[in-house]
Amino acid sequence: MIYYARIFILSAKVQMLEVTASIFMLFIALLQPFFIAILAIYMLRDQAGFEPVYVIVGAGLSGLFSTILFTGSNSVTRERAQGNLELLEASPAPLMVIMGGKMVANLALALTSMVVTYVVGAGMFQYPVAVEQPAFFAVSMILALFSLWTMGMLFAPLSILWQPVEQVLGGLEYPVFIFCGFLFPIALLPGWFLPISYALPPYWAARSLQGSSLGTLESDEIVLTWLILLATSGVSLVAAGMLFRIFLRLGRRKGTLGFI
Repeated sequence: MIYYARIFILSAKVQMLEVTASIFMLFIALLQPFFIAILAIYMLRDQAGFEPVYVIVGAGLSGLFSTILFTGSNSVTRERAQGNLELLEASPAPLMVIMGGKMVANLALALTSMVVTYVVGAGMFQYPVAVEQPAFFAVSMILALFSLWTMGMLFAPLSILWQPVEQVLGGLEYPVFIFCGFLFPIALLPGWFLPISYALPPYWAARSLQGSSLGTLESDEIVLTWLILLATSGVSLVAAGMLFRIFLRLGRRKGTLGFI
């Protein structure tokens, strides 16, 4: 267990060096949420019931999700292209542990999205961005990061098992922003969309973060939101484990782990 923890941490360190040197990932984590926050505030600020904190938190979540979407969907593919995948699989540590460390580093970079959007709201627009329920917000942030981590772990084997899926995943960015209510409530969507929203962990992450920021959720409501968030995240993680096993079994059987 200690060995696995060391590999997990080392993998996170290596990945952090890699993503912080990537112009594309810095754009996704820093500039994209910056522009989304500005555009969303300009578009929505004259609407009745406009809550700047709701938009600021949602814009930050957009950066978190985009980062984990793009890094997760190409994490295994990138190792294969660099000729590292066979070596990683031959190492004593499970591939899922190594990829898990990489996802943690990706999320650490993505956390800057939240800082950027709060700076936009409080600095550029001078909105009050105080969090009404800081303790609930802190727990919600931890659980939100865990949920996004599990989704990154799901994207990793999915995109390499079915290569066309990698292209589809790249197009999920804005649909997820909409279905998960990052910038506006899902109540504005047609009713038949709602089951899709309820099945996605980022929806419950957004609900808990925005609700604790605004103070609109009672303690029993936010605890229920956390439980559903954990349940949907658990499903993602179990599915990721199954897909990793399928991918590695097929790769060994066909001898295609190192093929691009």
